[in-house]
Amino acid sequence: IKERFDLYYVGLFLVDSKNEWAILKAGSGKAGQAMLEREHKLRIGEGMIGWTIANAQARIALDVGEDAVRFDNPDLPETRSEGALPLRSRGRVLGAITIQSSHPEAFTPEIITTLQSMADQIAIALDNAELLARSDAALEAERRAYGELSRVGWMELVKESVVPRYISDAPNTARPVDETQDPVTPTEVPTDVYVQDDGFTATIPIKIRDVILGGIKLRKPNQRGVWTRDQLDLMKTLSEQVAIALESARLYNRAQRQAAREQAIGEITSKIGATTDVEAILRSTVEELGRQFDDTEIILELENDSQGKGVSSEL
Repeated sequence: IKERFDLYYVGLFLVDSKNEWAILKAGSGKAGQAMLEREHKLRIGEGMIGWTIANAQARIALDVGEDAVRFDNPDLPETRSEGALPLRSRGRVLGAITIQSSHPEAFTPEIITTLQSMADQIAIALDNAELLARSDAALEAERRAYGELSRVGWMELVKESVVPRYISDAPNTARPVDETQDPVTPTEVPTDVYVQDDGFTATIPIKIRDVILGGIKLRKPNQRGVWTRDQLDLMKTLSEQVAIALESARLYNRAQRQAAREQAIGEITSKIGATTDVEAILRSTVEELGRQFDDTEIILELENDSQGKGVSSEL
């Protein structure tokens, strides 16, 4: 704007989070640099910039000496004409642009109209950037939250059951690996593709959303040569697909278990509610729980606070 319209100075202010100050974010020339270094700001409602932001309207002073609203600035002693244009987008004012000329009566209505149109476009771009940043931040927070849930889910799965390891050391074969044979702990799995110094052994992590689920170790006979970048990239792509498949399987199994629990609860509830007799309800409850939990002793008792006796049923 400064170069296109041959202006003395152009500065861009943005409103702070508390809507109290207009803070200079960009300024032309040495004066702009000096003001940026000392974090120049103006209170909203005061001065030409502050008035423009508070009123969401442009303000023009064709002779700054006659405009009492102008905020005197010793960094810009040659200013004779000054204007402030609001940055408006979606019903709110994001800040303002100050335009200053060393000539009096420098801003015609046509120039002001053009500059205000540019200011509106700048405001829309800034607003879109802010919305995108918020969206990215929300997406990153969701990604971290889901990653944590996934990590906890895998930890629970590993605790509940033994997840086997498999090895393929011959064409068209895959067999479980004995846990006592070449045990690998999770801390040994790298966060990215890792090739040992000899170049014949590579380890590729299986991870989803930064959660490491496991790894793939590949060993080449020396006569076959070291692993190439194309081969490692292929394996890395494959490991990503494996991670997605494993996570999908885990989520499916969790959904199946949840559905089974809900079905069991529904069946027990319907049978318990089929009678209005207290003893029948107790017996039905322990019988149904006994069907769900094999080899478990189940005692259900209703206490009578006044006499310490009650109705009970056990299985």
